[in-house]
Amino acid sequence: YLLGDAKGFQPLKFIVDGVEKIKIPYGEIEALKVTRIHHSADRQTQFWLAKSLDYLPVKVVQMDDGAIYTIELQGLQK
Repeated sequence: YLLGDAKGFQPLKFIVDGVEKIKIPYGEIEALKVTRIHHSADRQTQFWLAKSLDYLPVKVVQMDDGAIYTIELQGLQK
């Protein structure tokens, strides 16, 4: 994918890691795991997309220079 901003375009690379069953506060759900490839080895982003929820991101993990940040779906209102 190409991401554009005022400075121009930069390519983004992703790897589809497959389907996993994960447990999050929302419950147990099957999700497609995707990893974003960064230029720096100290940074990694992974996210899980739930097919049953129209590929809504249900979990995101960002690792950056030793720090780990996690976001998980708590609930859903229709």
